[in-house]
Amino acid sequence: MNNIFDFSLVLLVIVVYLEVFKFQKKLFPSYYFGVGNLLLEYERGMRRKDIIIRIIITSTIVFVFVSTFSNPWPIILGVIFASVVIVSPIFIDDSNIEPSLMPFKLLYKISLVLFVLANAILSITVTSIYYLLTSETYIPLLSNYIEFVQLNTIIDPLFQIILSIIAQVIYVAFVKLLTKKADSYDEENAHNGASFDESSEDIDYNSESPDISLDLRAKNTLEYYKFRISNNIKLTEEELLLVKDSSNEYEIPYSYLLSIIIIEKFCRDNIIENTKEKIFIKFWKHNKINPSLGIGQIKVSTVKEYFPLMDEKEIIKSLHDKKFNINLCAVIIQNFINNNESHNIKLDLIRFYTTGNSDIEVTHSIKIYYYLFDWLSRDIEYDSSNI
Repeated sequence: MNNIFDFSLVLLVIVVYLEVFKFQKKLFPSYYFGVGNLLLEYERGMRRKDIIIRIIITSTIVFVFVSTFSNPWPIILGVIFASVVIVSPIFIDDSNIEPSLMPFKLLYKISLVLFVLANAILSITVTSIYYLLTSETYIPLLSNYIEFVQLNTIIDPLFQIILSIIAQVIYVAFVKLLTKKADSYDEENAHNGASFDESSEDIDYNSESPDISLDLRAKNTLEYYKFRISNNIKLTEEELLLVKDSSNEYEIPYSYLLSIIIIEKFCRDNIIENTKEKIFIKFWKHNKINPSLGIGQIKVSTVKEYFPLMDEKEIIKSLHDKKFNINLCAVIIQNFINNNESHNIKLDLIRFYTTGNSDIEVTHSIKIYYYLFDWLSRDIEYDSSNI
């Protein structure tokens, strides 16, 4: 890198790399990882889709830049520096580390260094493959710097691919080791009555009821979802008005209806899910599929219970009308509240709403849904009382 153009190219790659992941937040919110969330692979548990999406995005960015500009090194350096920017908050200030990871901050920081290294090797590998496929003269990028490696133009990119895979595997192994150690630490301290951050507990995670207790990973998943909902999920004025009108009409808690709509919007309101629903509507034929549709994600079979004479095609069309969907969501909540006595009405409501059975076994997903619902409804009630 010997001129201003190369330096500008490095800066451009950094900006594009970071901005693309911000854009990915809108396209694939369920698989998004960001600067302020530790790449989110620890918090939610390591998931193959997260890794694959990150590799695809990084590879695509490198490929596009390499095919556009002749000098590969500013592009590779740009990816490396962008990766450093992503993890830098953790190294600058320990307060950016999740409290649950503080006992293992060295291991955590090593895993983030491996993340940068894995991205660096991946960008070099993609660049090498591009030159192999498109250039008459292949330009080896990595093996030139390893004196004892004597490879021809075919084996050299293969060596880099293997090295890239090894780097990803080592990174994943470190994250899994971090998770295992933190889980063990959490269990050990649970027996001693300790908590990672008692001041941040606004929900009784480890309640007396054993079927709704959360382990460390579930807690971290919950905190991640709460962060995402707080920062990314916004209802339109129309949607808020519909929720308010429906809750008043059916005399149910506004906080209950709004919380469910927010959670369902968070879980499924993205371009992928919306496209899937549109395809389903267009090509739907009578079959055994019983999808959940619309803003409240209500099943077709549930609509049939309340509107037995309604045609199935009409049901599917109606579920995509926000007013109809939110109204039916309110009716379901009203039906449950008026016909059930429960010591934990919120938990049983969530069981009923998500499965149609308030006595069903409490699964991991129901636990997460319940705690999100409890957190949101409390927050909404608090805000309403202070208006």
